[in-house]
Amino acid sequence: MSDNLTNAFSFFFNKIESEISVLTNSTHTAHVMNQREEFIVMKRLAQLYVDDKLSDEMNFGLVRKKAFEILSKEDLLNKVSAIAKKPAQEEDFYWQAADSLKRKITSNLQHLVAALDFSSTNPENRWMEALRWIKTDFPRPKQSAPFTDECPDKTIPIKLLPYLSNKTDNNSEKINQSRYEFWIYKQINYQLKKGSIFLEDSLQYRSLSQELVSLEEKEILIKQLNISALTQPIDRQLDSLFAELNGLWEVFNKELKKTTLNISVMTIKIKHYIGRNPILKKMRSLNPDFINK
Repeated sequence: MSDNLTNAFSFFFNKIESEISVLTNSTHTAHVMNQREEFIVMKRLAQLYVDDKLSDEMNFGLVRKKAFEILSKEDLLNKVSAIAKKPAQEEDFYWQAADSLKRKITSNLQHLVAALDFSSTNPENRWMEALRWIKTDFPRPKQSAPFTDECPDKTIPIKLLPYLSNKTDNNSEKINQSRYEFWIYKQINYQLKKGSIFLEDSLQYRSLSQELVSLEEKEILIKQLNISALTQPIDRQLDSLFAELNGLWEVFNKELKKTTLNISVMTIKIKHYIGRNPILKKMRSLNPDFINK
């Protein structure tokens, strides 16, 4: 059951993330194209100042009229008032896209997360702490949203603080609950893939420690598997492999001496390779003549 719910969580999250990516790309592209058009319009307005056809004695009202023919007064006022605003970045469009999918995040992901009991080998995992906090404290009415200093430590990167919080009238910062919730789900999804978060009653998303066996069980399992490589000491296996490799090099050396081709370049390359390979270095120390000079 947990596997099905976790797969559903990952599926819906990736689907929402994909939709956000598509929306972000389209809106950001439209914004860039709009900026380009604005630049062209502003360039035409600037040309009024260097147009030799316009006399310096011309009434300024006539110049204004020509300017408004290029861009209406209302649009020009909007452009001028927007100068003080911070230029939009791609990150802005990402979170705006996430806002547009708020209902999907709430209806799909929130209920799945509530039904899943995530665990972590690290008792101080900040994303687990944030998830528990979300489950118990969210959602709140907008006016009583928690302040940013109430959320678990190190769960809001400094660069994301403007996107995951809202300024209040007294200039304090409250958490944007829907965005913060989505951000935590994003981290949970990543931690699941990484294995830092798991589900104890899952087969697909269980902890690595659950796959390990005790030393007592190990001996029994090795005997049952009946694999010779598991019963021989590693030193003996390495000696056997080195001996096999030495034999192969001797055969190669004999065949190489039989050829009538110019082998000087090949020999140089082989020596160069040996000089850079620690295993072959050891082979040469055991048998200096396995490649003739």
